Amino acid sequence: MNPAETALVEARGRGRVDDELLQALADQPLTLGLDVADGSPRPAARELDGQPPVLAWTSPQRAVDAGWTGPVVERPGHEIASLLAGTGLGLALNPGEPVGVRLDPDGLAQLALAGPVPAGTAVYLGAPAVPDEQLETRLCDEVGAVDGVAAVRLVTMVVGDAEPRATVVLSLQAHAHPAVADLARQACWRAAAMCGRDELDIVLDDQLGGLRASVLQLPAL
Repeated sequence: MNPAETALVEARGRGRVDDELLQALADQPLTLGLDVADGSPRPAARELDGQPPVLAWTSPQRAVDAGWTGPVVERPGHEIASLLAGTGLGLALNPGEPVGVRLDPDGLAQLALAGPVPAGTAVYLGAPAVPDEQLETRLCDEVGAVDGVAAVRLVTMVVGDAEPRATVVLSLQAHAHPAVADLARQACWRAAAMCGRDELDIVLDDQLGGLRASVLQLPAL
């Protein structure tokens, strides 16, 4: 059993997809199934339970054992998540197996953020040029109702040449229960849905590394 599979087993014991699992999957090599169309490879999506997630496995052997006969590529989990960001697709990791997980598009966004930013990449984190007052109000209402959240900030994140993305930075109280992070994320997604948004990046401040100190100087909602 490799580290990714160990993390999946432990997360199953905890009964949820949480930061600990995403951090583990972010750095581990995952095997992505590919389809080839017009000579170009692309992630392979298949209908599962009425949804078309992209298929991936925790090792090439797992893919073979599952009956996959197409091409594959191995990449760290956060790279696969970044590749799928914005497509509206989810990810089925080890589909149909007990040691597996399904991630929806929001879960993939979290997995992408859990990975390291390549050395030399310019990263901008700052206050939005034009404040979204409706979203700010909804975030205050929804996240403010979650016990264990110390602060919430709505910032703009730009990584390299990517488009600017609205990002919620959550600060948890010391010794907060592990479930608080998941409850706070759900509150953020509810707030986004109320504002007609189908995309919103959410990150914990302790996932920001050297950027954390600068972000914490920005005003909280």
